[in-house]
Amino acid sequence: MQTEPCGSVRTVEFWLGITVRDSEQVAYPWHRLRTQLAELNGIREQQVGIFNSVTFYSDKVSDSEEKLNTMNEWIRNTDKLIKENLKLKQQVSALESKLNEKTRLNNIEIQGIPEKENENLNNIVQKIGRYVGCDIGIDKIEYVIRVQMNKNSKNTTENIIARFVSRRDKENFLAAAKKKR
Repeated sequence: MQTEPCGSVRTVEFWLGITVRDSEQVAYPWHRLRTQLAELNGIREQQVGIFNSVTFYSDKVSDSEEKLNTMNEWIRNTDKLIKENLKLKQQVSALESKLNEKTRLNNIEIQGIPEKENENLNNIVQKIGRYVGCDIGIDKIEYVIRVQMNKNSKNTTENIIARFVSRRDKENFLAAAKKKR
């Protein structure tokens, strides 16, 4: 490196091989470098901010994917439950039909008995039983009711439905009624 006495123009040779003859020429590149360095630091801060934003939104996307997977699992389970529920409803319906059919096996329908106020349907069924020769105790009858007739029927009296406790009692009653005819 070469230097000249104070007050004169000095020449400095940098390691880059640049020769500078004036102090303004030396100050200018340093000032420019500082400005560029400040700009680079600003860019670096922006990059850090962008990186943090990308990381934040990436985490949000991951959370959303987890929630979506959970929702999809719930939907699959719900679909399974809906199908299972439908199958169970069909089974219940079939069992109800069978149960109604089996319980109706113990029923008899009595037609043509006029209605009276304050009538005792159990007594009426027991009287009919005695008439046909089949003694029916109250313990053999589950219930007795009157039912509305078909809308197209010309008969105005309601029929009597008697449900026997056992099918055998019902069959004995019907056999005795057939013999009496």
